[in-house]
Amino acid sequence: MIRKVQSQSDPDRIRPPQTHVCGAPNQTDSRNGLLDRVEFYAAAAVVFFSPINLLRLPFFYFTLSDGFACISLMLLLITGRLNLLPIGRVWTVMWMSGLATLLAMLLFSSLLHADPMRGLVYALQYFFAYGVILVILGGRSERELHLFAKAYVLCIILMCLYGIYLINIDDQRNTAFVTGSGRFTGFVERENECAALIALTSPLLMLLVAVRQWPKVALLGVAIMAYGVMLTGSNTGLGSFALVVSIFALIIADWKVLVPAGASCS
Repeated sequence: MIRKVQSQSDPDRIRPPQTHVCGAPNQTDSRNGLLDRVEFYAAAAVVFFSPINLLRLPFFYFTLSDGFACISLMLLLITGRLNLLPIGRVWTVMWMSGLATLLAMLLFSSLLHADPMRGLVYALQYFFAYGVILVILGGRSERELHLFAKAYVLCIILMCLYGIYLINIDDQRNTAFVTGSGRFTGFVERENECAALIALTSPLLMLLVAVRQWPKVALLGVAIMAYGVMLTGSNTGLGSFALVVSIFALIIADWKVLVPAGASCS
């Protein structure tokens, strides 16, 4: 009798096998990991294609970048990773309050001019651009944000290289990317807006240099973007670009990073 009780109280004998229990969570984790990777690539595509307005539907202003944003948002919802406070509680509330004020004024002004549908369309566009995109791209790790910045800068550099080819090599005029006077319109279909886009991208490139992400290609990228601004024929854009780069180089940039970068490019 004693021997029987001891055998029944032996934990090794009464413990159930665990092999079939451990399999299900591993499969779930691998599936979630795959969805997380797909979501990250979709978010990176949102950033990369955002300056390309040409890739849109013919009957509705819905770009390829917007499509990837919807995919990323859907995957965030499926995996339960959607963060409604991407930049912290205080800053998110302040940001959304400002956005709500902007949207309210847009709707109010459209009602005053008896065109509420136009105001509604603009309000939805601004909400998507400054609300939904913030939720999709905000709250990421520093590594992911650096990769997003690289993707955006790379798109602008490729756009400038394409403009150099069209104007200086293919000698195009009066096309979708070049005006009749030879000004480069880029992927945004407007000369001045293209110049402003390039100029506003220069701080992002300089920031990557400061955090030692792209020190070897920094000066080459600056040269390509500067020439791209000149192809647009916008004096304001060129002046803004030069001002941004000069201020960054004099105040913020680390010369121990820029000098070796210039030596490697020369």
